[in-house]
Amino acid sequence: MAQSKERNTFIMMITTFISRLLGILKARAISSFFGAGLIADAINFSYNIPNNLRKLFAEGALSQAYLPIFSKLKDDDENTSSFLGALFTFQLIIFIPLIVLSFIFSKPFITLLSGFNDENQIVIAANLLPFFLTFLFFISLSTLLSTVLQTRKAFLITGIGPIFFTLTVILSIYLFTNKLSYYSMALGCTAGSIIQMVSQAIAVKKRKIKLKLSNPLKSKWFILTLKAFIPATLYSFILILDQYLSFYIASMLESGAVSAISNSIIFYQTPYGIFFASISTVFFPLIAGEKDDEIKAKYLNNSLTYLVSFLLPSAIILLTLSEQCISAVLQKGRFTYLDTVLTAKVLKWYLFSMIPLAFSSMLSRYCYSKNDYSYPVIVSLVQAILDVSLMFIFVKLNIGAESISLALLISSTIAVLIYLPKIKLFNYHKFFKEIVRIVAANIPLILAAGIIFNLKLTYHVNGSNLKAFCITASLGILLVCITLIFYIIFKIPFLSLLKNGAEKSAPSKVN
Repeated sequence: MAQSKERNTFIMMITTFISRLLGILKARAISSFFGAGLIADAINFSYNIPNNLRKLFAEGALSQAYLPIFSKLKDDDENTSSFLGALFTFQLIIFIPLIVLSFIFSKPFITLLSGFNDENQIVIAANLLPFFLTFLFFISLSTLLSTVLQTRKAFLITGIGPIFFTLTVILSIYLFTNKLSYYSMALGCTAGSIIQMVSQAIAVKKRKIKLKLSNPLKSKWFILTLKAFIPATLYSFILILDQYLSFYIASMLESGAVSAISNSIIFYQTPYGIFFASISTVFFPLIAGEKDDEIKAKYLNNSLTYLVSFLLPSAIILLTLSEQCISAVLQKGRFTYLDTVLTAKVLKWYLFSMIPLAFSSMLSRYCYSKNDYSYPVIVSLVQAILDVSLMFIFVKLNIGAESISLALLISSTIAVLIYLPKIKLFNYHKFFKEIVRIVAANIPLILAAGIIFNLKLTYHVNGSNLKAFCITASLGILLVCITLIFYIIFKIPFLSLLKNGAEKSAPSKVN
């Protein structure tokens, strides 16, 4: 069981790493063709709307409601097919009217939601919105199918799906922007989401699970999901509203603020997405499927320890080389050094936020595994109120675009503290002992990072080129090597994860 768990986590890390790396290349393509000004802000604002709705219909509330049920049905193909069909029909009922309405009312909708004063920005965002909502529909179906695959321990195809999506978007931008302008993003996102969904559907069909329309209200499993979905939706809706207000406030700040936030999210989401997505994808089904509270707590302990061991050095390395990494990836074409500086300022607070964000998300999943859907709603509401209040305060203090990420750091940290009383049979002594060991193992990395930071390097100022990329990559590799050496010395557990994952990655057992 332990080796299988570690192997699956390793597989998810590798595929997620490739996906996130392609995500950075996608951001580079967008910045190269559209810059970081008015057009890019309009594209990023419109794209952020379906990305927020993913918290409801894709990787958010709905998936967290139905995953525990699919975990219980993992050995029952007939009931799995029936439940899958009910959820598929439910998503069709929701999305078809939503997409139709977006074609009709997209402009007034964008006008209402954004703080844009430029008519061209409103038109661009409005024109893209229906296509981005179509992309959301297919991504939501893909998430539904991948959840079934995860419960059947088919993690490889689950991880590969997003790679198809991002590759399609990148190719569309490079091949069609000159002819289609910003519609190349619409084409890439729509086509990529269809390809991702089809790849998951083929894998599900191979496992003799049928996908067909059925009446959701006749499925007892759907009724159970709906009962869990309602409070989980409130939780996700609060997060969506919080995220929307973040971008709304950013849209009223200086030109480039929305793009700075969007780009900095891409950079911090690279390590966060790799490690949190990989660890939670494997551990959440284990926690949800376990009846023994003590074993649940042990799984939670392990998942949080793994998160710290990966996210702490990631934050240190990216914080040290933030300007250099942003410049190497994005500073080309219309994206200037001033855009790099602004993005780096926003990014630093997101990097500090990674661990509390990961903890908060994992603890909400723990509550779901205990059928407690109300407590995460309360926590998210407190966090959102605090987050928005802090954003307005920081904006009034003229902190600028950094207000958004700094507020998130403080509010997410407080959210973790609010979750703590809900954890049962958690071994705090063992957990903090492991955390102290991880922090101690990172001290040499902190010292090396401090030396590099104090050198005040300027090779990246002129933008993306081969020399700057090689220097940045070399410094990054040096810091990673320091981390690995001292993790070996301190016997940090993540090394066993990588070792066992590499040794046991037998495709026949995973696929």
